[in-house]
Amino acid sequence: MTSEETKHYCASSRCSSKTHTFHLRLLTVLGTMELLHVAVLLTVLVNVYAEVPVSVGNPSIQVKQGEEALLSCDTKESILFCTFTSPTGESFNMIPDLKYKNRYEFHGVNTQEDCGIKITDVQDEDNGDWKCDITVKDESGSAKKGEGQANVLVIKAPSAVSIAEGSEMVLTLPQDETKQVTCLAQGGRPKPTFSWMLRTEGKGEEKEIEEAYNGAVEEVEGGQVITYTTQPEDHGKFLVCVVNHEGFGEEAIGQGLNKAEVKLDIRFKPVATSQSHKVWSMKLGESFDILLGFKANPEPTEIYWKMHDGTEVAQGSSNKRYTSDILKAGPHDGHFTAKLTIDKVLKTDGETTSKLIVKNQLGETTYEFVMGIGERPPPVEKGSGPVIAIVIVALIIVIVIVVAVVARAQGVLCFADKSVTDDVEKSAAQFEALDKGEPSPEKEMIKEPLTEVKKEVESVPAALPAPPPSEGEKEEKKSNGAHTPV
Repeated sequence: MTSEETKHYCASSRCSSKTHTFHLRLLTVLGTMELLHVAVLLTVLVNVYAEVPVSVGNPSIQVKQGEEALLSCDTKESILFCTFTSPTGESFNMIPDLKYKNRYEFHGVNTQEDCGIKITDVQDEDNGDWKCDITVKDESGSAKKGEGQANVLVIKAPSAVSIAEGSEMVLTLPQDETKQVTCLAQGGRPKPTFSWMLRTEGKGEEKEIEEAYNGAVEEVEGGQVITYTTQPEDHGKFLVCVVNHEGFGEEAIGQGLNKAEVKLDIRFKPVATSQSHKVWSMKLGESFDILLGFKANPEPTEIYWKMHDGTEVAQGSSNKRYTSDILKAGPHDGHFTAKLTIDKVLKTDGETTSKLIVKNQLGETTYEFVMGIGERPPPVEKGSGPVIAIVIVALIIVIVIVVAVVARAQGVLCFADKSVTDDVEKSAAQFEALDKGEPSPEKEMIKEPLTEVKKEVESVPAALPAPPPSEGEKEEKKSNGAHTPV
């Protein structure tokens, strides 16, 4: 490379370096200007959209369809604009004397202090979150915004109440000792509560419904599940689910729209209806009817009596002194009564044990009963045992108190005076010594007290003058002095 070319290359390099430096400085200036503009822009935006503290009067409201709802948002600054947005996205500017859809209007007194909306004739579309937007102007003249939110829950009764198991439920004991039953009440707001009852067939009034279940309760989506404990006595009854909800009016409740029920068809082997198995009031030489009630489902296929004398009597037949009638159903579904007539009661029938055997498709049950001649003894009142025990304890306490009072008055037992007790013991010892012909053991004991008494007498001052004699004493002395002994 020649010297000219070298000079030209160096000049070009220096020029390029200066150009690059210029470009960097230009970019730095432009960048700084952009940052300043961005900072100014952010400052403006922050001033415009600064958050204003907003408090909501009632953040959660429950209201029935057709009723009125009031929503309010408050702030400490002067209000320029107040807007509410519904759950469906509609916006309503709250201006006095301006209504929307004849249902939405301004609620408040002063637009600069109050931001509220009145919803008349609440409908299902009003259910959900409502948003309020407040725009205020601060002391510098800048606009600021704030927002709040309230929830409106429009009460809605469940669309339908049903029991998942259907209108009838067949339960067989002992396999189906417990059964889960599901009550569904869907489409209601808020969530309802449930209660379960038993209703006897033909009795639909609530006052005649009794609580029926004794088991676990589980909440499920749109309903509730209970664990029902199967009881033979519930056969033929209705298990009722009652849905408690504010959405049900009196008319709906009167029509039973808040209830669902399932009829219980409980299958079991024969069961006794009474725990008393003694038959009373038989009279010697007279006929007597024995009636025994029991429950069974399905109905019995075979029954017979096995008497104490070994006689067996089938249903609808006679044998020796006994006649068995045809089984009678009732008074309730699954209840039956068996009847046996003794033509003539004998003395040998008293206090004897006989049996009634009942069979159905699910098993066999034997009922033992004892026959008694004469009237039934009066029943012992329930709880009389504890009462008698309390009375006895009270009597014992009274007796103890009386004995203690008498003993104290007489000075006996632990209440006797020690000196009296000692005297009694001394007297007893003296009598015992006299009986044996021995000198009294108390003589020596008496000397010491007498000596002490003598000392006390001697210690009395002798200088005291004797009192003058009375006139009577003088006359007496004269008469005594004049008396001549015989």
